[in-house]
Amino acid sequence: MPTTLRPNANESHDTPVEEFELNLDSYVHVELETEDGNEILIGNESFGLNQGISQKDSDQEDHDEQDDGDSDHLSSTDKSGTRLQRAERRCRGDVTLPDTFQTNQLLYYERFKAYQDYMLGDCKTSEVRAFISDYLEKAVEPCDWQALWSTDVFDVLVEVHAVDCKELKACVQLALPIQCETHGCDLNEESMRVLLEATQHKVPLQELQLVFEDSGDLDQTALAIEHLRFFYQHIWRIWDDEDEDDDFDYFVRCVEPRLRLYFDVLEDRVPAGLVAEYHSLLARCSELFQEFSSLRNDLTCDSDCELDNVSMVEGVKLYDQLEILKRKLCIIENPLLRSTVTQCWP
Repeated sequence: MPTTLRPNANESHDTPVEEFELNLDSYVHVELETEDGNEILIGNESFGLNQGISQKDSDQEDHDEQDDGDSDHLSSTDKSGTRLQRAERRCRGDVTLPDTFQTNQLLYYERFKAYQDYMLGDCKTSEVRAFISDYLEKAVEPCDWQALWSTDVFDVLVEVHAVDCKELKACVQLALPIQCETHGCDLNEESMRVLLEATQHKVPLQELQLVFEDSGDLDQTALAIEHLRFFYQHIWRIWDDEDEDDDFDYFVRCVEPRLRLYFDVLEDRVPAGLVAEYHSLLARCSELFQEFSSLRNDLTCDSDCELDNVSMVEGVKLYDQLEILKRKLCIIENPLLRSTVTQCWP
């Protein structure tokens, strides 16, 4: 059944919008890896890899050349630490929080090299967490630095006393006098203390934004936490470690195409309708995976009861739907196939 692609939901509904239909189902069974090295099969058509399906392929080559030319620069960045800029915070009311490091404007090749050379290397999916932990052990200062613990509800200044790289968490205490900025709620010092006690004073590293200092000693720590935060926000999928085929390079299969897609979207290289469809597929895939996981966890081992049998049948259906959605996501994430899909747009 054709998939209807609509522009981003955030766009104004007052403007008439055309609906485009793209039958992604015809691409679902695409062969993502070439067998003979010369052709790739898409639906019922065959395209030579040397034909240059779209101008984006040459753009990707330009990206690759830039990657190679700047590898030495990034190496020095991660080892010696390029001086990061200050991200100034606006004063809101009576609350004045300290400035943080500016890390969210890193370029494609900077993130690419960080993940390829330092964080992930050639790890398999099952090894991702261990590789990340090892990277953080080497890159993050173990204690005695300040950060903003930032959530959707509040930003509060904390002092980091220890870092648990295996758990991807930091042991923190409130910095006194308390400096806190809330968003739509009322939190005081006592409520913040109660919240920290409930978490055993451990907060996720990716929720920390280092307080800026111009000595350069914490630049590498700020970069490492930014790479961690970006990875789990934009690269990692909750179903990635469910893949039964674990004998592949996770960076090559998942990180590189998703990273390129992120920057292609950022640079308006992908039609708005396809971006909206991608995010819709991601949301639906997450819902199905959570539903499937819940159903799987509720099943009783070695049980022949009728209820478990019905649940197993339902689980198989959910699994099949999930696999179809995952293959559609792979089509959009793959640069070559995305170029072909993009040609279907008016």
